[in-house]
Amino acid sequence: ARTEARGLAEEIGPEALYARLMQVDPETASGLRPNDTQRISRAWEVWTGTGHGLAWWRSQPGLPPAPCRFVSVQLDPEREGLRRAIDSRFGQMLEAGALEEVSALLERGLDPVLPAMRAHGVPELAAVLRGEVPLEEARKSAVLAIGRYTRRQATWFRHHALGKGDDGMISLRRYTHPAQESESQYEKIENFISERVDAAARAS
Repeated sequence: ARTEARGLAEEIGPEALYARLMQVDPETASGLRPNDTQRISRAWEVWTGTGHGLAWWRSQPGLPPAPCRFVSVQLDPEREGLRRAIDSRFGQMLEAGALEEVSALLERGLDPVLPAMRAHGVPELAAVLRGEVPLEEARKSAVLAIGRYTRRQATWFRHHALGKGDDGMISLRRYTHPAQESESQYEKIENFISERVDAAARAS
């Protein structure tokens, strides 16, 4: 089903595959953009492989609640510091051979809808290798794209509690290397978890 979906997307294009999806699974298709190759291919794959569309699967009750108590620690550092860290990390990736790695991916002639070809930095560095943009411009574009991704992550987690009641903790710091400041934050997290584990043990 996956091979068929990707083959169709490449053969007839995402818009034509979207039209086919609209005929067999309009509920799922109506929530997609006609030019979103990856999501359209995925939706066609699910419908072909299971006989039901993604929208149908999402409406199912799912698995019963796990017989566990979840304790969560969410890392949510301030945006400016995170942006600097993303830029620094991408620079380290370039120094470690990211451009050569993307070159090797391109040489394999992989389908552009594959996740590996859409990974952070790959489209931007591929554009450099094709001579479309200079490296510095590609770096800035990649850092901006990664920053938008982390912002969407943070927004999602703010609206989806991972633990019930007081079983969730938010840490507004990044953790990079051992330092006195980081150690104190680690201790806070460890104490938070230990307190809830001890409380659960007493309750049982």
